[in-house]
Amino acid sequence: MNKNYLKTNDDDLDRSDDLLKQTLKGIRQEEVPDFPDPPLGPLPSTSLHADGKSVPWSAVRQASAAKSSGWLSRSRLFVIAAAAVVLAALLLWPQSSQSAFAKVQAALEEVRSVSYSVFDYHANGDAWETNVSIVESGLTRSEQIKVGEGTVANGLQISNWNENLRMIVDHKSRKATFYEVSPDEESVARRNRWIEKFRNIPERATQDLGPTTFDGKPVHSFEVLMGEREFKVYVDVETNLPVRMEYMQEETGFREVFSNFVFDGGMDMSQFALEAPEGYTVEHVALEPPPADADLLVVSPTIGIGPVPFGADADSVIEFLGEPAQRRKYAPFSLPGSDQPRQGFEYLKYNSLGLEIGINSEHGITTIRCFSQRRTGPSVHDFAGQTPEGIRIGSTLPEVIAAYGEPDLMNDRVTYLREGWTFSISDDKVEGIEVSEPIHEDIEIIVNDDGSSTQRVRPRD
Repeated sequence: MNKNYLKTNDDDLDRSDDLLKQTLKGIRQEEVPDFPDPPLGPLPSTSLHADGKSVPWSAVRQASAAKSSGWLSRSRLFVIAAAAVVLAALLLWPQSSQSAFAKVQAALEEVRSVSYSVFDYHANGDAWETNVSIVESGLTRSEQIKVGEGTVANGLQISNWNENLRMIVDHKSRKATFYEVSPDEESVARRNRWIEKFRNIPERATQDLGPTTFDGKPVHSFEVLMGEREFKVYVDVETNLPVRMEYMQEETGFREVFSNFVFDGGMDMSQFALEAPEGYTVEHVALEPPPADADLLVVSPTIGIGPVPFGADADSVIEFLGEPAQRRKYAPFSLPGSDQPRQGFEYLKYNSLGLEIGINSEHGITTIRCFSQRRTGPSVHDFAGQTPEGIRIGSTLPEVIAAYGEPDLMNDRVTYLREGWTFSISDDKVEGIEVSEPIHEDIEIIVNDDGSSTQRVRPRD
């Protein structure tokens, strides 16, 4: 890339020293194929206590939710990090709760492995169960199955950080894809002690709900506010380890429950074998390292990317960034009943840069998308560049609002319609950036009953 057009910034965050950010990136990038959403049904009536003994739990999920919009709906993530963040919040209770918390912290410091299940129920009645196993030495396994009639496995992912490999199995296409783990992930994995995951987390609003009983068993309960998600966490009073976490979205009825926790339960290590199922197609993917100056890239609705403005053609992009890893072209088309000319589209994807450029045959560059492995998976690197205001992958939601003000829309994506910014957010962190040209007309935003939005654009007076 031509460095004359790249912005240098000596006070960039030193992400290699931000252990939490890197650790979460290392374990949260697990991704499964897109799944439909769930008939409502009860959860299994038995959960596992931390010591491996069976403990009765009541049916826990009824609920439902509209699918998340944008990238999240297209790329359903495994929830390893969500559990890590909730557990981490246990390390930050207010002073009045320090006695109960100190016991939880001491117990977590001894943990070297964990397995648990996550149950998600959605508006249409579909139910999904994700079973997760993690070993401190560098092994993770996640598998999602559909709950209900004829339980069906959908996606399986296994990572071995010691061998720097990840296997993603898609049962629908009967395909197993092996990815090399990028160097920064490798370094994180080698530093990945359990208690370190739970440190250096910004303080969050929390509440100690005190001792209670759950299905007749004594537990200590807490309330944790993570971004806009409020969890109730139940801790076993004997082991001082979490046994259950619950989240309820009042607006939609969506409910998520973490249960079946087993800490240091003596796992079957054969489940982490990086072996494709018999008869499956096997593909090996090697990810090229990003250019040395990738962190100097700047994207902006008014500038474009580097010296390449919105409206430029594909040749201008390639002249600046080089040949893309993928180049997809779509034949010209027009919407039914439209009097607009037929237009084609082309997408240039740079996996090593975590970047995709969308190009319209009539109008040139129309969108710039910046990815993260946490959201997109191991086929791309994190976008290492930034916006002119210093927002990048991993920036916090408060930093985004401080830079751009109150957004027009805010759910799992923070959108500034007139300015041309969309930031995908999870756990108060930026996971993706989408850039388009600013809109120079007034916009009326209509929020629908299901929480989605409709935009009406009208010329300014």
